[in-house]
Amino acid sequence: MDAAFGTTLQPPFDPYANSLNFLLASYIIPYVGFTGLVGSAQIINSTTTHRVYK
Repeated sequence: MDAAFGTTLQPPFDPYANSLNFLLASYIIPYVGFTGLVGSAQIINSTTTHRVYK
């Protein structure tokens, strides 16, 4: 979370501290994963997974 916000959070983010933090984490984690997949889609060029860097 520190890297996502670009600063050190005080107190550190704890997704299990309360319901609001849990809801935030449950939204942020899949969103970051999805945007990473979209960003890497350009290097996936077949049905088999392998690394291709152009």
